[in-house]
Amino acid sequence: MQDRFQITTYTKARLLILGQRSEHSPLFHCPPEVINHIMNAPLSEHDEALKAVAFGQKDKLKTMLDKNHKLVLLRGMVITPAGLEVQDTTLLECAIGIGDRELIELITPYFSQVQDGAIKLEEQKARYRSCIEALATQKPDDDLTELFNMIERSSLKDVREELKTGKDYNREYQSELRTELNKWRNKKLDSKRRILKEPRMHCNLQNFIHADELLNKRWDALIVKGNHRGTFEKHWLVAEQILGFIELSEFTEDLRYIFARGQFEEVIGDKNLSRFFEFKHGSGAFPVFDEIAVAEHSGMGFHSYVSIKGDMSAASWDGRVAVVNFLKIYVEQTLQSLQKFMQQPQLSNRPGA
Repeated sequence: MQDRFQITTYTKARLLILGQRSEHSPLFHCPPEVINHIMNAPLSEHDEALKAVAFGQKDKLKTMLDKNHKLVLLRGMVITPAGLEVQDTTLLECAIGIGDRELIELITPYFSQVQDGAIKLEEQKARYRSCIEALATQKPDDDLTELFNMIERSSLKDVREELKTGKDYNREYQSELRTELNKWRNKKLDSKRRILKEPRMHCNLQNFIHADELLNKRWDALIVKGNHRGTFEKHWLVAEQILGFIELSEFTEDLRYIFARGQFEEVIGDKNLSRFFEFKHGSGAFPVFDEIAVAEHSGMGFHSYVSIKGDMSAASWDGRVAVVNFLKIYVEQTLQSLQKFMQQPQLSNRPGA
């Protein structure tokens, strides 16, 4: 019990340091040497293994499990690339919450190497059974119709003020559009959604699908007529600050790999993921959630998004080539894979695929 408490306390401290500058943070007034000590403290073996699952580091996880099979039995807390705090979770439960078939297949056989492994495996699977059953009828967390209505009727002046980021962002400017966008973001970042105390899938893909479908449906209405050509600044606002914000704050490691590397056809073809966050085109990598950048109104989710092409840019546009159809197929494939896993209680004789 003591080790588990230390892991949780350490991970929360790390999150506070990396994710907050507010004077309300408990660590705001800590001496620099204390901050440095916590920052440089090594992760425990189990904490490291949980992080490997959350970040989809398949090879690293296999190496750790080969060395210590009992890691599959331990519980802890982990921060995902999307910034979710997943509490009281195991390696397998975390992989199920992500929906990562490869990680689930990797972890499962190691239960055969520990005492009462078959029983422990079924206990962990049982915790997520209802979550998987709910995937078939999952709906978006929020209806974005009114937010899109607001964007559609907003003036270009208001839209252009929202498109300003970082040091250019004028915090004194007020508009109905800003109020509604901030209200939506705050709802997304509410701790009730961001801290998972009970079993829950880590990402609701219906949120992205819903937003992208609304963009396609409102495409012509969002064009602001002027001169010889219309302006697409409202489309950019949706792409960067709605789709991009959902990508940043919700996408699990597998989705980050898929988008960063443009692996849509490969995944539909049931091939294993290329597990690199670096973009297929251009420089950079799919970023992890950063509360500092969000507070500063900068970075991904404000002036850029990850496109279908495998890059992050404010200069490339996916246009009408939406990812909706792929994501619907991916949701169905993930559901079928998880359902099949739940129906197979038997253990493999040898660990590690």
